[in-house]
Amino acid sequence: MLSIPSRLYGDLIQPNSVNLVFSESAYNITDDGNGNLISGSEVVGNIIYQHGILTLTVGASSLYGAGVYGGAFYGGGGSGTGIVDDFLTTTNITCSFSSSYTIYETQYKATIRESEFNFSQNPTIISGSTDGTVYDFTTGSFFQPYVTTVGLYNEAQELLAVGKLSQPYPLSRTTDTSIFINIDR
Repeated sequence: MLSIPSRLYGDLIQPNSVNLVFSESAYNITDDGNGNLISGSEVVGNIIYQHGILTLTVGASSLYGAGVYGGAFYGGGGSGTGIVDDFLTTTNITCSFSSSYTIYETQYKATIRESEFNFSQNPTIISGSTDGTVYDFTTGSFFQPYVTTVGLYNEAQELLAVGKLSQPYPLSRTTDTSIFINIDR
């Protein structure tokens, strides 16, 4: 039995993705997508995709080596040549698979009305004067501020999250602007 930790496979192992290779032997085990482990054309075990468990089961008399089950294999009386024996005696096994993991997402919509945030908060628009006078170009009708960062606050006005836009987005003076924020949980 081979048990894969759930943190490695997430929700489940994807069917038709398992490949189990014993480096010191000729065995290459894959899954058929229906819960069976296959070596060549022989069913040699089962897989439970949702639990990450691979089991090598009795599928033919060659599975437990040349000796009798329980005699040569577990009693130490001889060396078998089957899959289970090779699985237990090999020093290098490679198991690869594809997995899936569900990511939940929450979406928030921030609407900026046409009359809001029409002034830049960027300190570079303040002229060199000490009274906080802004440059003339920022008070003209052609000046249009851009959004680069969105903050999410709770009811107590505490900052909970900060989102950065991939590129600056212009605010409209004639229509509302909506920004959608997606948060992975």
